[in-house]
Amino acid sequence: EYGLKTYKHLIYYYSLLSEEVEINDFGKIRSLHILWEHKNMMVKRLEYLSENGHLNNVELTIMNYKKMAKKAIILRNLILKSNVHVDKSVYIKVINGLRDLELIESEALEKALELFRKN
Repeated sequence: EYGLKTYKHLIYYYSLLSEEVEINDFGKIRSLHILWEHKNMMVKRLEYLSENGHLNNVELTIMNYKKMAKKAIILRNLILKSNVHVDKSVYIKVINGLRDLELIESEALEKALELFRKN
């Protein structure tokens, strides 16, 4: 599944980890790192489109994606810390952070689509 549905899958995955269900925790760091990389790439794409005159008035959307990238790296770092100091409550923080990201991205995507339609 793609797009915003990714958040639902990630939330489900981390809820299983928080409940100590026997699952492979191989992706618990990697998935958040990829999420962070995606937000960084979106910033770069939007900046490129803006700098080359393909998209105007995109500053707010860029700012939102930078905010998402920062939040994603914080979530990834929380998981890294939980590997050193075992704390299952960190998964609840990650789940709440993912819900926040989902809302921010939903709004940012709507604004980005409006910008693309205008240009």
